[in-house]
Amino acid sequence: MTPKARPRLYWCILFVILTLSCLAGCTISSNTTPSPVVLGGAQYDAANGTFAMVGVYRGTTPISDAAVTVNGASLPYGLAWQYQGKTMDTLPVYFGQVVGTPGSVLTLNVTHGGNVLYNAQTTIPGVVAFASPTAGQMLFTNQNINGQWNAAAGAAGYYLDYTGSGDAYYGVFTTGTSWTIPSSSLTAGQADFTISALSNSLGLSNGTVFTGADDETGSSTEESGIGFDTSGWVAVTTNELNTQINQGAGRAGDVSSPLPRAQEGMSVAQVTYINKDGIRLKQNQYNPIQAPAQGRITFTLRFERWAVAVGGWMLIDGATGGEKGKWSHKRIMERKRKKYSFDLAAQQGDVLVIFEHKVDTIWGPTFNY
Repeated sequence: MTPKARPRLYWCILFVILTLSCLAGCTISSNTTPSPVVLGGAQYDAANGTFAMVGVYRGTTPISDAAVTVNGASLPYGLAWQYQGKTMDTLPVYFGQVVGTPGSVLTLNVTHGGNVLYNAQTTIPGVVAFASPTAGQMLFTNQNINGQWNAAAGAAGYYLDYTGSGDAYYGVFTTGTSWTIPSSSLTAGQADFTISALSNSLGLSNGTVFTGADDETGSSTEESGIGFDTSGWVAVTTNELNTQINQGAGRAGDVSSPLPRAQEGMSVAQVTYINKDGIRLKQNQYNPIQAPAQGRITFTLRFERWAVAVGGWMLIDGATGGEKGKWSHKRIMERKRKKYSFDLAAQQGDVLVIFEHKVDTIWGPTFNY
């Protein structure tokens, strides 16, 4: 039940997010004990308030007994959520709701063994919202999209991103309040636009563009911050817009290949949302497997960049109701998206549940038998 790399042909859309530091690619010497690294992100939205997630590492090992506070309030270690009384794996981060609104100064303090590992301040940027595009606006694949938004107080820059069907993705960091997304990056179908105001530029220059080609593959053992030796603390406000992009004249339609006879796409039976200390976690419960044979479930999760992203899955035994397997992961403000592919043994009646926040199920799930 471990992730495995899937050919690029099957890669489709996560997390997002940054290594709050050392964007030039610093490394940790293997000959010395690495210094602790603290990677923290605070995210605000009007519906849920502000939450903070902080990872503390020594090399590749999370430090679980540090004292982590934001404005003096302690953040507990371990982030977990439940499905029908079953607890997902606990993510190795300090996490919790914090008091703060746009304009608030957030002070992160981390101590361990009587030593101060990190102390820094950041200010939550002002609220940011789209002026264009708008909900319900007619958008087409053969026309550029002019993204516009308000200037947010205290923002060092903005990250505009578009996620479409298939592997469509376009993101840009800019210090301005508008940017044109080229039509060549668009696909017909569901379109999600996000504008984020960042409290610092994270070492990016104006006009830095990321596309779907920036995806990385990874294993479940990889954690945010591995291989980086500089700590960081950033606050983000975000605003999302969900709409449709129509097929424009002169652009070929998306072609989908029929599934093999021994492969069935799994349909969603129920979608619920769990609000946990500021994170609005989407929970997709898929219909029980109907095929009268044993087989394998395959799917790919993609964690988005420049966000606090968490996601995971749980496979429930259809006969006993027990857990057959589970996996969860987080990424804190990483500068590249990362994809994780799964191949799980399953049988008739088994139920798959996928949890996601700033994570997309980009391929599958399908049942192969």
